[in-house]
Amino acid sequence: LSPWDAGRDPFDMAHWGLQDVLQVDSPYVEDVSGNKKLNLKFDCSRFKPEEITVKAIDRNLTVHAKHEESGPDKRMYREFTRSYVLPENVDPSKLTSSLSSDGVLCIEAPAPKDVPTRRERLIPTEHLAIQ
Repeated sequence: LSPWDAGRDPFDMAHWGLQDVLQVDSPYVEDVSGNKKLNLKFDCSRFKPEEITVKAIDRNLTVHAKHEESGPDKRMYREFTRSYVLPENVDPSKLTSSLSSDGVLCIEAPAPKDVPTRRERLIPTEHLAIQ
């Protein structure tokens, strides 16, 4: 079957079996108590909890979700894989994952004490006159 026949979105590269590497500029958040933690979120709303697998091999975190459905008049197949290389100072054994009722998969781990707090700074833009 082609991706068109299998109920796949043909423009979603994950459905072609290609693995996406998640790029996160700042994976750390600070909770209301001031504690920092690694916090990654994935939209898994199109999958049942038993169709989602989260695993870490060394520092490589992988989220895989796969849904197959068939009936007399249809066949549906949906799949994605996302990978993320954990920062060196995050202990993979401390990872936890939770799935919200609206399908958001949240993966967290305590951040080491040496993670700097993200600071925002406004950078002025110089406007050059056209001559």
